[in-house]
Amino acid sequence: MYYVIRTQYLENYGVFDEPAQPRWKAKGGDTYLLYQAVLEDPRRMINNFIAEECVKHSPGGCTYPIGTTVEIPSDSAYAHDWCADNINEPWFKFVKVTSVNTWEIESVEINPDLFYEVDESKSRRALSYKVHELTEKADG
Repeated sequence: MYYVIRTQYLENYGVFDEPAQPRWKAKGGDTYLLYQAVLEDPRRMINNFIAEECVKHSPGGCTYPIGTTVEIPSDSAYAHDWCADNINEPWFKFVKVTSVNTWEIESVEINPDLFYEVDESKSRRALSYKVHELTEKADG
């Protein structure tokens, strides 16, 4: 099963003001593609991952998940295409989940020149192929 989780990062521009005046500005975020070959309590795994990797707070900035977690069945013939549709950026983080509490995160970037071509099908194919390649590597 695949799970897509998006995050938002906010930076506090007012942290150094005297007195401190919070001024938050959105500065991007990450897209995580979690891959779990064996379904082992997926809700608990997702909650643990979000708590460990997607929720961070400091006076200078914070990160939190946005939207809903997208579930994509890995046994579908279109799974890699569906993942590509939900990533929709030239970079993402592939997460190989080994248990409900452990995972390996790999940062992935597709060639931006290819990704931003006029023909969107090329970028979708590149993402789909990369997801397929990462999945095969994760499966051993």
